[in-house]
Amino acid sequence: MNKDKILSLISLLDDENENTASFAIRELLAEGREVQSSLAEHQESSNNLLRKRIHQLQAINSIKKSRDILSRRFSNKHSSIWNGMLEVHLAWFDKDTKENINILFCELLKEFSQKNTITPATIANFMRSMGFVMPIDGDIDPEYYCMGPVLESKIGSDALLSTIAYKLLIESGVITKLVQYKNLVCLLYRPEIVISPNTWKLEPANISDYQEIEPGKLLRHTMLQLFLASTCSENYRYSFTIGKCLKKAKAPSKNKVL
Repeated sequence: MNKDKILSLISLLDDENENTASFAIRELLAEGREVQSSLAEHQESSNNLLRKRIHQLQAINSIKKSRDILSRRFSNKHSSIWNGMLEVHLAWFDKDTKENINILFCELLKEFSQKNTITPATIANFMRSMGFVMPIDGDIDPEYYCMGPVLESKIGSDALLSTIAYKLLIESGVITKLVQYKNLVCLLYRPEIVISPNTWKLEPANISDYQEIEPGKLLRHTMLQLFLASTCSENYRYSFTIGKCLKKAKAPSKNKVL
């Protein structure tokens, strides 16, 4: 799309006729990145209606970008598990920001940083004392798969709880891994110790007892659970957008975990 056409569409954004403005928004969204610089030039316009609709467009583009990144993460074994989980959260809470969730995590990290020594028992006892628990069996709620609510309510899926513990250890300089163990996503502290989010038990384990989980597969698994929860809660608009995000991802390998 050439510059003149982009500017012509932007000029329609302040039209009081909703149909006209909606047409312009659809056309501009279809062009993706090409219109970003032009939108930025008008984002502080003195025209209130134009400014409002440009901010709306930029927010939609930001959400689409986040979901595109997440779709690519599903097939990337080197994905950032933390950023990916935040993007899963944003697939449901699309008006939230990563910054808001990181603020909640930093408050938790500040508490954990007061520990003088870090052992498997340290992280297990900390997570238990902070009240992090898994939901009752059979209880399906989209918020159990979204990082923000889990940090606030302390109730979340095994994947989310183990990811929080994993992030606390990584930020504290402790190398650890996420593994599948007894049908749960758990934390591998050392080759012989697994920490289960189910009551935060320390369990001795042989290397044959667990399997390391690639970040992309864990993110896809969490997104699928969120999709199921959104469908069960009859939030079909989110089911559609989450399903679309999953569909865009490359098919997982046959030797899959989870």
